[in-house]
Amino acid sequence: MSDVVQGPWVKARPPYLFHYVRLRTEEQLGWLERLLLANEIYARSMLELNPVFNVRTMEYNTWHVEPGPGPCPRMEPGQPGEGVDSSGPTRDRFAHLGVVCLSEHQNSVAVWRNQGDRQRGACIRFATTGLASVKTALLPVHYAQDASVIGKVLGPELAWTTRAVLTKPPGLKDEAEWRWLLPARAGTHVKIDPLMIDGVVLGSLMPDGLRARVRQIVSQRRAPTALYQAKIDPETLQVAVLPIV
Repeated sequence: MSDVVQGPWVKARPPYLFHYVRLRTEEQLGWLERLLLANEIYARSMLELNPVFNVRTMEYNTWHVEPGPGPCPRMEPGQPGEGVDSSGPTRDRFAHLGVVCLSEHQNSVAVWRNQGDRQRGACIRFATTGLASVKTALLPVHYAQDASVIGKVLGPELAWTTRAVLTKPPGLKDEAEWRWLLPARAGTHVKIDPLMIDGVVLGSLMPDGLRARVRQIVSQRRAPTALYQAKIDPETLQVAVLPIV
């Protein structure tokens, strides 16, 4: 896959992308352990990612609504949207499309608040050199009201995803999101190359006991993994990410 997305996106991948996780429950901590030690990442369905998403109307919610991994919620019946086929291949693709969300930022206050459990969670650092081997689509979200121009550059296999999966309102552009699309893998754990992950950032407000457990998990990784601590500057309220030595 080219490192530069062509067409209206023309955007080079940054050196790193960040996958945020909540760690409030034993199940979520087990998910982190599976990611770091078994090298299996959970791919959400569109219905998990955006609970108010309706495949018929193509309406969607923002990505900060993030329940823990689990069975895909069933689609509720509704009225078909104008110009949208409510059954058949399009519906099946949305129901089974796996999505992994990443951000270009490890120090965004907004992303730590929404995705990082108000800075009590963590974010996993993915090196884009490792992601270069990914054979499925890894694309930046387009922040615009009109998604029609995007479909023209994705081809017939991905054009149907543009509005619900790869487009968000302009007001959310600070999250700088990328989405890794995994057809037919929604609600499953996907095996990844362990070298894709090379760092873990601990939230600034992560409880001490949880911090110790996460550090223990990271220490068991076979692949080299740097450990970082997010800290809040008391004067500017900005997030700084510093190495843990």
